[in-house]
Amino acid sequence: MRKPSLSHIHRFGRNDQFLALYIPVFIEQVVATLTTMLGTILVSGVGATAVSSVGLVDSINLFIVYTLNAIATAVTVTIAHKIGAQDSRQAGRLASQSLLFTAEAAIAIGLALALSGRLLLNSLFRGAEKQVLDAASPYLLISALTLPLQAIYATSAGIMRASGNARTPMLATMLANLVYIGVAYLSITQLGLGVMGAGIGLFASRLVSCGTVLVVLLKGHGGVILPRFGFRPDFKVLAPMFHIALPVGQDSALFNGGKLVVQVFLSAMGTVAMAANAIANSLFCILELPGVSMSIVCMTLTGQSYGAGDLNDTKRQMRRFMLLSTAVLTASSALMLPILNPLIGLYAPGAETAILTRRVMLMPMIAAPLLWPSAFVAPYLLRAVGDARYTMRVTLVSMFVVRLFCSWLFGVYLHWGLNGIWVAMMLDWLVRGTFFVPRMLSSAWQRSRPSPVNEELPVVQTGAGKV
Repeated sequence: MRKPSLSHIHRFGRNDQFLALYIPVFIEQVVATLTTMLGTILVSGVGATAVSSVGLVDSINLFIVYTLNAIATAVTVTIAHKIGAQDSRQAGRLASQSLLFTAEAAIAIGLALALSGRLLLNSLFRGAEKQVLDAASPYLLISALTLPLQAIYATSAGIMRASGNARTPMLATMLANLVYIGVAYLSITQLGLGVMGAGIGLFASRLVSCGTVLVVLLKGHGGVILPRFGFRPDFKVLAPMFHIALPVGQDSALFNGGKLVVQVFLSAMGTVAMAANAIANSLFCILELPGVSMSIVCMTLTGQSYGAGDLNDTKRQMRRFMLLSTAVLTASSALMLPILNPLIGLYAPGAETAILTRRVMLMPMIAAPLLWPSAFVAPYLLRAVGDARYTMRVTLVSMFVVRLFCSWLFGVYLHWGLNGIWVAMMLDWLVRGTFFVPRMLSSAWQRSRPSPVNEELPVVQTGAGKV
């Protein structure tokens, strides 16, 4: 007699896990993005120069923060593997050592950036106006000094999400962003501190978010129990994390380094182009919110299936997340299209800036549902199963051969300006997806797995949906 299938039970369990993770992560991303948007609106009231200066500093910030976030990504994946394998002790050791290493690395990088800030701005953005660079300097200083707070928060949030606790990072983000809006509003509009006021708000926000998640983790309520540790990293414990963090870090550094070079091209196109790009980037963050949330969640659930040894469920998770990402980004674009002009108007831009912003925003609104999941969700799925080196190689080729070259060709050489830079970005998405999706659908990534897995094992329910 044939045994009844339990796949429907596993499927319902996975749906519960997915919603328990996705909803808090989505809320967290919405709050963070809306806060960034409100911050840009506050700064835009000071003028186009202020918006441009914040945009320049943010391009440097993103390069460093996302490179350090490679540790958070690797921690999420490796701890999810350990939890899937029911090895909570090793998960705790890995979490504590990752926090220690992140803090020490971020302190060193932050101090170096603080000491060389103005020199870096002058070297990278020679084409920018002097008043833009003058306004950017103090904002960069505050960003650099608070970098360790941001890095510790990102790693702590990654630890919690890997164990299924997405609620605490969500609450920490909500609290921190309320603080940011309040402090930035007072500093910019009441005290007249301009861009410096935005920096003060950033400091207060990062302090609150870091402090909140650290207190929860150290009290043992973060989903992983942290053992005692000293001030010297144990690289033997960190080895599995570095196996993923190094290629992911190189991937992130190459990708965001390329974006930084594109920002150099942009800085020579004038204040209008820089302001339009800053506003468009702020709006694009809203557009991609559902997809970004999906990429965060997919690492935990796919990583746990992989760590539990269920290769069939891992493949199902991959296909599922790709389809869901396409669906939510289609909905996001459809919802934003009729309100695009009012959203742009919130930033009170000049007429020329508003027209340029709308023109470039229409590109990702059309392309995102088709290209964004294959360009960004697919590589997160590959990283979740340890195939990070492949994603690094594709990013290297696509960024430098496609995005950088085409940004120069279209934006500078052919004089398309900001339009050319965004066209190059769409082409980059297309090329990345052309490599990532076939890799994900094939069995090639399975050859990189560090340990044998049983394709017939049932799903191991680890309590990842617990909040």
